[in-house]
Amino acid sequence: VQASWLQHDLGHLSVFRKTKWNHLLHKFVMCHLIGASAKWWTLLHSRHHSKPNCFRKDPDIDMHPFLFTLGKKFSVEVSMSLGIKKKKYMPYNHQHKYFFITKVYSCCKAAQFTSDDEFSITALPPLLFPTYFHCHTFYIAYTKRYWVVSTAACTTKGLAVGFQSFSELRHDTDLAFMLTFYIRFFFTYGSLLEMKSLLAYYFIFRMLESSWFVWVSQMNHIPMDIYYDKNLDWVSTQLQATCNVEQSLFNDWFTGHLNFQIEHHLFPTMPRHNYWKVAPLVKSLCAKHGIEYQCKPLLTAFADIVHSLKNSGELWLDAYLHK
Repeated sequence: VQASWLQHDLGHLSVFRKTKWNHLLHKFVMCHLIGASAKWWTLLHSRHHSKPNCFRKDPDIDMHPFLFTLGKKFSVEVSMSLGIKKKKYMPYNHQHKYFFITKVYSCCKAAQFTSDDEFSITALPPLLFPTYFHCHTFYIAYTKRYWVVSTAACTTKGLAVGFQSFSELRHDTDLAFMLTFYIRFFFTYGSLLEMKSLLAYYFIFRMLESSWFVWVSQMNHIPMDIYYDKNLDWVSTQLQATCNVEQSLFNDWFTGHLNFQIEHHLFPTMPRHNYWKVAPLVKSLCAKHGIEYQCKPLLTAFADIVHSLKNSGELWLDAYLHK
């Protein structure tokens, strides 16, 4: 998970001054240390930052309405539209309960490319997710030809040109770098564990990673306003979809400084260790213009995920039964 926070910083170009070094280390961490495609993550995460919590624009909430119904307005709309056909995808009034079963990384990051390069979110039970996620990541890297290395980009002259040629090489070799994760993993642990124990170890740490990641990534967004794009200004768009968690040494470490989610969304390329410096300025700006600035304890943020899902499910059930 800490590697995930690091690749997040590198993906936002917030570690090194030179862009090409951020991209190089991002590929190393994401592909070699985590085993996923750096370009795949960048395309997905950029859309999230552009329109957070905006339905059909933010891929992180595309589990609505197939697995969860999100937001007060959406919950009623879903019940009205599905009520006409007298069908439902899930028993949404129990979604706050089955969230604990399906709380996996795929709820917010495992995306599926369609023919027109759009994204749709797929959520799977923890026991199935690690297999799905990594098989699907390899599938995307292969179908998007991340395995084809450009001849021009590999030449000395091509690399000397600068970032564009380097970027071309970086994108084209994602699949090869992803394979190094598995080579390293099986080479390191293969001599120490039997195959069954090795696979069990892999699935256990992937499921723990998934649970940790989902709680942190969703605590800042799921309890907030979720609806269609309202075409608001940049600051309002980010503030209505994000909230902060109180600062502490543990919270900073546990969340990778994503407890400063508001500052991160307003200044996505800012190094994480500077969030606390700009936070008072952002808070005063919000107070000046009447924009709500939410900050809460860590456990309260976790509880709000469940409360939000429960409230949305109850609104859906009431509208569905009494339409």
